[in-house]
Amino acid sequence: MSDYEQAVLVSYAWGGEREEIVNKIDQALQQRKLKIIRDKRDLGYKGSIREFMERIGQGNCVIVVVSDKYLRSENCMFELVEIAENKQFQDRIFPVVLADADIYKPVKQIQYVKYWEEQIKELKEGIQGVDPTNLQGIYEKLNLYDRIRDNISNLIAILSDMNTLTPAMHQDSDFSTLYEAVVERMQDAAATSKNSTPNGKTHSKEKPAIERERKPMDTEQKDEKSSVNSARIKGDQNISSGNVSSGGISFQGGRHKNITINQSTGPGSDEVAALFSNLYKHIESRPPDPNVEKEEIVETVQKIQEEASKGEKEANETKLTRWIDSLNKIAPDVIDVALASLGGPVSGVTAVLKKIADRARQQPQS
Repeated sequence: MSDYEQAVLVSYAWGGEREEIVNKIDQALQQRKLKIIRDKRDLGYKGSIREFMERIGQGNCVIVVVSDKYLRSENCMFELVEIAENKQFQDRIFPVVLADADIYKPVKQIQYVKYWEEQIKELKEGIQGVDPTNLQGIYEKLNLYDRIRDNISNLIAILSDMNTLTPAMHQDSDFSTLYEAVVERMQDAAATSKNSTPNGKTHSKEKPAIERERKPMDTEQKDEKSSVNSARIKGDQNISSGNVSSGGISFQGGRHKNITINQSTGPGSDEVAALFSNLYKHIESRPPDPNVEKEEIVETVQKIQEEASKGEKEANETKLTRWIDSLNKIAPDVIDVALASLGGPVSGVTAVLKKIADRARQQPQS
């Protein structure tokens, strides 16, 4: 198991009672020989805050100290959403809910949804009249706020349904219940990672989804038996070329650089391959748009394609919904092409894509 799977990570908002309870948890579990990772001790000077938060999102055991400030913090909620999107959410988190977190009454839960809707509205109003090419970092914040708003209600519902015990109960037992639950999770994860195949070889533990997303495939490696579709996308300063269908993807370059997409079909993937081939051809022929670069559209479609290529059972519908909603905002015509391509009877992951795309196009444009 890797370091982050053997350690216990802590997600919390700094200051006050929140930090006091974290200090006590830290001390109690370290005395029991557990390795505790927390930002103030382990991030390091000039370390990347985002990478540290993503590491928390991948963690096998994450103690989440939920407070009112936590639910209103973009960094804390980024961590919580990352944990949820890496699957096995309820198995991997160990919540401690503080008294000021109003998560048990629906009318209180709504206040957190409204808070993030207000943050989105305020940010959208702030960027009006500003050249979009100067707002890349701001758009990333807006996308994050959208992610939080879209997920917070469900995450709060899950947390409120869990018997988390009160902070006082945890302290009275010197956090024994928390310790035992964490150890049990670690033992289960260790046993799973050591499962052997019939020929005696040990299974390697699957990497978290966030790591799989980031690691591009080697564009030099191609399956000689696979069929491929080609597309070439040109913009004022962007060129995207390569093989496009429905297997793995290589996406290289960035703004004003070359983009390479290499994706080969596998068995039973013709429907998905045809869909994305149509989308890339449409993007190629799309006239210049002062509000969105073709590269941004390609990046969004690429994310959808990579996730869809995992198949109906493995594809993360939450991610697909977020990316398709984003595509609908920046290039609704691409969604129209997708729906036209999926006009007939569909099944499997294509049915999931059609359902999400239909829902996206029914939403009023902001």
